[in-house]
Amino acid sequence: REHVYVTPKSFLCLIDFYKQLYQIKYEEINVQERSVNVGLQKLKEASEFVEKLKVQLKEQEVVLKAEEKKTTALLDKVMIEKGKADKKAEVVNGQKADCQAEADKINAEKADAQVELDKALPFLHDAESACNSITKKDIVEIKANRKPLDIIKLTFDGLLILQNKKVVDVKMEEKSINKVSAAFIADSYEDYSSKEVSDMNFLANILDFAANEKDNINDETCELLDPYLRYDPDPTKNWSPFPAKVLEPELAGKASGAAAGLCKFVGAMVQYHGAAKIVKPKMDALKIAEARLAKAMSELAAAEAELNAVLAEVAELDAELAKAQAAMKQLQDSAAAMQRQMDAANKLLSGLSGENARWTEDSKNFALRRKRLVGDVGCVCAFVVYCGPFNSEFRDKLYAQFLADTQKKQVPGHQKVEQVSFLVDQGTVGEWALEGLPSDELSIQNAIMVTRSSRYPLMVDPQGQANRWIKSREKHRIQQNPQMCITMLSSKTLKDQIEFTMGEGLCLVIENVENEVDPMLDPVIDKAVIKKGKNLYICVSDQNMDYKEKFSLYMTSRLPNPHFSPELSAKMCVIDFTVTLKGLEQQLLGRLISMEQKSLEDTLVALEEDVTNNTKSLQLLDKQLLERLSNSQGNLLEDTELIEVLANTKAKAKEVEGKLKEADDRKIEINEKREQ
Repeated sequence: REHVYVTPKSFLCLIDFYKQLYQIKYEEINVQERSVNVGLQKLKEASEFVEKLKVQLKEQEVVLKAEEKKTTALLDKVMIEKGKADKKAEVVNGQKADCQAEADKINAEKADAQVELDKALPFLHDAESACNSITKKDIVEIKANRKPLDIIKLTFDGLLILQNKKVVDVKMEEKSINKVSAAFIADSYEDYSSKEVSDMNFLANILDFAANEKDNINDETCELLDPYLRYDPDPTKNWSPFPAKVLEPELAGKASGAAAGLCKFVGAMVQYHGAAKIVKPKMDALKIAEARLAKAMSELAAAEAELNAVLAEVAELDAELAKAQAAMKQLQDSAAAMQRQMDAANKLLSGLSGENARWTEDSKNFALRRKRLVGDVGCVCAFVVYCGPFNSEFRDKLYAQFLADTQKKQVPGHQKVEQVSFLVDQGTVGEWALEGLPSDELSIQNAIMVTRSSRYPLMVDPQGQANRWIKSREKHRIQQNPQMCITMLSSKTLKDQIEFTMGEGLCLVIENVENEVDPMLDPVIDKAVIKKGKNLYICVSDQNMDYKEKFSLYMTSRLPNPHFSPELSAKMCVIDFTVTLKGLEQQLLGRLISMEQKSLEDTLVALEEDVTNNTKSLQLLDKQLLERLSNSQGNLLEDTELIEVLANTKAKAKEVEGKLKEADDRKIEINEKREQ
């Protein structure tokens, strides 16, 4: 027979736990409701936006097709005009090449003619120099000379012949030059030359002739002057009656300075004609060629102007085409962006279709869940506060009675409330299993009471499984100082251990508790915390000891049926950790398998660890999915980064679901092998 006491203190603990749990659950439902409603609204907006995008995309496609047609036509026109321009450019380039070749040819001929002209120019300069050497005094002297020498007369005859002026008819008469007399052509001095000398512009006329009429000298004139200018030292070739040229400047200079200059002038002009008659045909040909080139260049300029006009038109068409292509590309980019956005949205909406249906169903029940929290929290809190000392069968009986009383008194609540799923999730249960807690329902209920109760736990643990689980669960804190964290009531250093663990925020495990507890622990069990400034204290044996909220106290008793006092039962949460038949069977089977088929048991342990981790990951992913969806700002589909995150989250969630399903199948297979 077990001794269980229910006191007013227990009821006060129930009320405190109820208030605390009700607030947590109520806030959970409110947060979930807000997140679900916002998420559903976002999905609804996204769905509507997708439909709107479809309409816009169809309209965009029509505009894009029209723009493509327009751009294609413009492109064809540009290609035609470019073809014309290319042909025109080919013709113009041909003309340009011909003109350039002709210009090169003319320049070469001009250079050749210039060489010949350069040869003639010294004679012209000599003639001008000879004229410039004649002074007015020389002319006056000739005018005053009534009987000039024959060489002077013949010099003036040469000048008349050069200027193509009238002379006397040809006849022979005796002439004396440099004291040599011989028959020679009669002179025209008396008839014509004397008149020329008397002209005041005589020298000016000669210079004007050299400047402007030199090119009128012809071969006939030069032949007529040949007797006056030709002389060959070879007697066999010389037909002149004199031993020198008739118009020899040196001989004429002895008679008159003017005669010497005129002799030089006549001789130089004849020599100029001899050189110039080679240049003149070339210069004439050059003038014709240059005229022809000028015409060709004029035609080229006209053709280039026409080509430039065509190129300008092509450039204008190119600019128009570039503008049209830019507009088309902008439309294409816009349509592609719309399509990508719509594809991403469809993918997202399709991926979240299951959540959409589940959230839609959940959104209808939030008000009812809030209303039923009153009874649900009451039943669960009563279970945690009152049912700890009892075994599984009696707990079920009491919990069924709690539910029945709630319904009888018409307190809002569900007909059946699973206390385990109401208080903890599967990820936490999996963690407990990895820490060594048996997986039967009684052990899970006990773990809930240990972790959720507002009172420190006092565990009836005849088999020691609670003690092992607590040590595994708190191993990180115990490892910091095992001697101070694990003790018994009979320990002489109990007070020091209490002070150390409370001050450091560690855990204190008191083993082998009997029916009574040292009164020194009462302030600790009652959580009689004193706050001074920012520090917290608990007065133990008239000594204020530092207290940190992370401190935990666990007590275990090896007695199968202890008789705790009503006061102790009220202060602590008494929990019966006596192993059940199912739990014992699982533990024995695990030990047997670990001895005979260790690899199979290791596989099961690893699988359970994976299941726990994946379950926690799935819960976290579901929570993140809803949070990110509900916390998004503006249009969901315009936030491509968020869409990608949601898609990745959903993909990971599906992957984890697959792993969990695979793990369930694997677990069944392993359990079947364990039972063999």
